[in-house]
Amino acid sequence: MYELMQDGSAHQLFLREGSNAPVLGETVKLSASEKSRFSVYSEDFAGQDTQLFLTEMNRGKKYPENSKLIFLVEAFSWIMTNIIVINPNIGISNTEAYYNDESLENISKLIQTFDTGVTEIKTRQITIDEMGKMIPAEVVQGIFSQLKAQLQMSNLPSIQMTWRVEGGFFNIRIKEGEEPEISTLVLKHGKSVFDFNFSEESDGTKRLFDLIDMLLTERPDTVFVVDELERSLHPKLTEHFLKLFMEAHDGVRMQLVFTTHEDTIMDQSLFRSDEIWFVERDADNASKIYSLDRFKERYDKKLSKAYLEGRYGAIPVFRQFSFRKGAERPGDVRPARTETERR
Repeated sequence: MYELMQDGSAHQLFLREGSNAPVLGETVKLSASEKSRFSVYSEDFAGQDTQLFLTEMNRGKKYPENSKLIFLVEAFSWIMTNIIVINPNIGISNTEAYYNDESLENISKLIQTFDTGVTEIKTRQITIDEMGKMIPAEVVQGIFSQLKAQLQMSNLPSIQMTWRVEGGFFNIRIKEGEEPEISTLVLKHGKSVFDFNFSEESDGTKRLFDLIDMLLTERPDTVFVVDELERSLHPKLTEHFLKLFMEAHDGVRMQLVFTTHEDTIMDQSLFRSDEIWFVERDADNASKIYSLDRFKERYDKKLSKAYLEGRYGAIPVFRQFSFRKGAERPGDVRPARTETERR
């Protein structure tokens, strides 16, 4: 772990190599008691191959506010709080945008810009039994168990959250000693007189609800990490989302890091060359990562074409396989032969 300084230099805070005991950087000056304490923690950790040292140093350990080791707490806290990973099974959102009519109206207008056919988003109150008909009972049980546990830990009179699961999109508010209040999203399409449940929408529309929090959030100093951003989205929708993200958070300390196989958005009018990175697997099946910036391309270069031609690497390399005519293929069923044929 390194601390980046204003002058561009970097100070090493600690180093862990393989299964060796972690060591502090030379710039971290500890008192005699802290040095002894760190030495015990470090030696105890030696040989651990499957755990993170930073996590271990925040497990049940207390540091005085003036401790030189407080950076271990600050770094861990920032990673746990400010890095938000969004994957297909994320299932939960902390946004309050779905709790009032005014914000729902704004979301409706935002969704309309993606040309999904959805023209309005509303909420409808439902019971626990109705919720149980939309999603499996064990999922419902898990949701309420987690919310009740968070309510007890927070010591607050109430707690509310938005849950996105395969079978629906639910707003849940729990107050101590009261029945939970549950509402679900319903969507209108054009002039249709029917309301559509969230589960009836296309995968692309559902995917937008996974991502839309990133456009609405006002939490600065946040890093969003998204695996396969383009999943279920048309390339133009993916591009539109990225432009909206940049516009919504212009001048704000907020970052989006995502993986994608969608080469059409690899455009220098959308990203700087140092913002585009490639991941390539080597002969040992280890991944290496490198920036487009190393290739020093012209600003008007058609990057997607050059990428597919193999200029930047990081593309699949296929092996030859020949289907021989007349030869048996895996899965072929041979007709049974009579005794005469066998002879």
